[in-house]
Amino acid sequence: MKRLYFIIPLVLLELVSCSKFDFGRYEFPLSREDAIRAARPFTRKHRDREVFASLNIIQPLETIEYAGGTKSMTSPNFAAWLIFVEPDTNIDGGRTSWMVFVNINTAKYEVVEIEGWPNVEWDESNYIYDYGGTKSSGEIIPPPISPSAVVTSKLWAVILSGGYDKENNYGRYWNNCSDIYLALTDHLGFPEGHIFCLMSDGNDPELDQRIGNHNYINSSTDLDGDGDTDVQYSATKANLSTVFTYLGNNVVPGDVVLFFTTDHGEYGGYIDMWNNTSISPTELSYEINKIPSSVYLHMVFGQCFSGALIPYLSGTNRTIATSCSSNELAYASGINGYTYFLKFWTDSIINRYTAPGIKDDNYLSVREMFNYAVNNDPKANSGDEHPQLYTYTQDFAIRNTLQGELIPVINGDSYISTTFNKTYSLADLPSGCTPTWSVSPFLTKVSSSGTTAVVRGNIPNSNTYASESQAVYVTFADSGISHTISKFISAVWKPGQYTGYISGSDGIYFTPELPDAYGYYWESSNSAWQIQSQGSARVEVLEGMTSSPVDLTVSYFSPDGGVIQITERVKQ
Repeated sequence: MKRLYFIIPLVLLELVSCSKFDFGRYEFPLSREDAIRAARPFTRKHRDREVFASLNIIQPLETIEYAGGTKSMTSPNFAAWLIFVEPDTNIDGGRTSWMVFVNINTAKYEVVEIEGWPNVEWDESNYIYDYGGTKSSGEIIPPPISPSAVVTSKLWAVILSGGYDKENNYGRYWNNCSDIYLALTDHLGFPEGHIFCLMSDGNDPELDQRIGNHNYINSSTDLDGDGDTDVQYSATKANLSTVFTYLGNNVVPGDVVLFFTTDHGEYGGYIDMWNNTSISPTELSYEINKIPSSVYLHMVFGQCFSGALIPYLSGTNRTIATSCSSNELAYASGINGYTYFLKFWTDSIINRYTAPGIKDDNYLSVREMFNYAVNNDPKANSGDEHPQLYTYTQDFAIRNTLQGELIPVINGDSYISTTFNKTYSLADLPSGCTPTWSVSPFLTKVSSSGTTAVVRGNIPNSNTYASESQAVYVTFADSGISHTISKFISAVWKPGQYTGYISGSDGIYFTPELPDAYGYYWESSNSAWQIQSQGSARVEVLEGMTSSPVDLTVSYFSPDGGVIQITERVKQ
């Protein structure tokens, strides 16, 4: 598939007319300082970004390389100072930036939108870019992965952070990787020998990470602070292929693989790698498909446009969580902060026993992780991001965890009657566990044995015909951790005749509409009041003149066929 670039250099975005300036302020040819002033109507639109000026005047029709020398463009046909507006450091993708060419003889300017950094010399006082070409020569390539170095575990992870180059490899990408590494090892029991980290230039000792304005460091390969090297590889396509080839040959059915990525993304689902390269969705799919379908594969993407990856990577026993849709940007909290969606997705692991919105069953499902991230991501709440979740089947993400646990489930009806017993069964109880059954107040446990329980409704109030939001529970301990699984009961029904529960006026009346009830039939005790509609909990009545009382009666069926009849005097 050919890669399409939707931003075309030399597209004139803005041409400033002479009327915008008081040219009496300038002397021609323009100095660099005056060129910066002349460009302010444009640069002020981007106050959150740094602005830089070229060291020398750009000559007419001069060729300018950018994006690490992989692309080039031709300057306008006039001598100009180049004012550069850097990419937005709070967005995980795109690298959209602007070259503002200020005519040294007129102070008018032209703006060219590009993706990347121009390879020009900058004013030393605003120095920003030192193009050094590729950096692969100094990288320390680790030896092939040795099976003897890998401990026995069904849990595996691949952490990828491409970085693109040192200008775009923000400190927050290292923070995202460190956070998930610590969460996996400290909270979920992933062995370090099963976590493969591919980050920027790997073990290369050169400066590769931007942590501020004109401030770069050699990124640490120690993600958990224990003094060991955790980053084995640079983030190249060849190294990614090495890792997935190894995994494809060594995982077994029932194993779990997490693929976690943070970095810039580009339109169409491309993910930036190291050394000004990127991997396409098709290329990534080829690597991902080395993992057999018998293995549980969970993927998380924090990049811009990451939703575009879902059609390429979906498949059996897989989930895919993305920070945004296919045509959206992904947001972050600054160069040294974190990517919003990834931070809260990772935080769900750390806070899994205490966080609001996560069930109290002491399991953390993939769906709960996604929901926690969405609920806490400020850009998702503001509508700037729309995170996406693909799940192999409707309940696959609900019942699976990153630790490879299949969360037990209680099977049975979601409604109960006081006149019939209902049988409930617990599926996928871990071996060696003993279940204990219990029920909420308006239910009665008739009997229980092992993974089966018999339950009946219990509504003691004589004029109460239904009770909503009840539950059947099973509690058991597994490896010292107590789990409580619940089955939501939408309504408990007590068939019979009741008074009250009908309200309304002026020809419109209604009774509470409970889940799964059906067959509503309305009657009037007075022929002057004529029923105009049937079949729902709301009725229209033609109210004729009468001096006699009027009773309305509605009869309907509960889900298991019991008859509920309610009568209310609506006119005295």
